[in-house]
Amino acid sequence: MAEGASAHPPHPAHVASPISIGWVVLAALMIGIGLGIVAYWQITQNWLYFLGLVPTVLGGLMLMSPRAGLDHA
Repeated sequence: MAEGASAHPPHPAHVASPISIGWVVLAALMIGIGLGIVAYWQITQNWLYFLGLVPTVLGGLMLMSPRAGLDHA
């Protein structure tokens, strides 16, 4: 029995998740709001609303951050 008990390595300590839920939610909100503004631009054809691409791209870049858990996928 002693041999069987030593055959398994000890379990590693629990490591806190690097994913920030707030960061992911904020990125999703930015993307959603940006896409809504771009859709409104397509309806009105007012170039002012084309600036909705800025929060869309920034939200997408936020999802590429290690805070969003990309390095653990």
